Amino acid sequence: MPALIIIGAIIGIIVLVCNIPVAAHIRYYGGKLDVRVRFMWLTLYPRPEKTDKPPGKKKITEKSDKTSEENASEKEAEPDKSSPSDNDSSRDKSEAPPEEKKEKQGKAKKSKSSDEKKLPLPERINALIDDLTEKKDAFLLLWELCGGHLKRLCGKIYVDGVKIDLAAADEDAYEAAMLYGKLNAGVYNAIAFMKTLMKRFRLDSVRIDCIFNLPKENSRYDGECKVKLRPASLINALLAIVFGYLFHLKKYSPALRVFMSK
Repeated sequence: MPALIIIGAIIGIIVLVCNIPVAAHIRYYGGKLDVRVRFMWLTLYPRPEKTDKPPGKKKITEKSDKTSEENASEKEAEPDKSSPSDNDSSRDKSEAPPEEKKEKQGKAKKSKSSDEKKLPLPERINALIDDLTEKKDAFLLLWELCGGHLKRLCGKIYVDGVKIDLAAADEDAYEAAMLYGKLNAGVYNAIAFMKTLMKRFRLDSVRIDCIFNLPKENSRYDGECKVKLRPASLINALLAIVFGYLFHLKKYSPALRVFMSK
């Protein structure tokens, strides 16, 4: 009975921990990306830098490095006493060195590419179309396996505190206005897509400016957001995809093999 209580308590703690969200704060200002990932009180990224070793140990390591360098220089200065016949006998003749293997593989690839180039243009176009259709069918089959689970996973991602601060700058007024229009179209379409994909997407501020008579280098692309996701949601999605693949192995393995082999 106590063993069951301990097992149940461990399972409960694991379930509780997996339902605590992992928070990521992403900031991009002045061309510098700053990402901080936290889980409860732990900082997962960036990892703290390792402390330097005491100065005494450094001296010892420096001395050992010097002695190893001296020994290596002495070994290089000594002539090789072994005869070439001994080296050839010790080497395994059945196995070729890696450089020769790489050369053979490169020659095989070049021969294949040359054979493909020798084919007439209609046959090359047909081969390309067949390859694209094969990849498209394989992608659609894998999307049938993963698409629903990935959509549900995206619905469980919470994005808060979204701040967008952009500026289109150019010395030419026409170019600045065109860039300004592209930024507006891209940003607001992306916001609409994210709101349809995620249940919670909270937007704090959007600012897009148009600056004339300044070089294009003065354009601004700043922003930040906070992303939260429960590890349990990610684990559930991965397990559902893996078990779905294993239960229908004959159906999905050829599609996966198309992308793994090429």
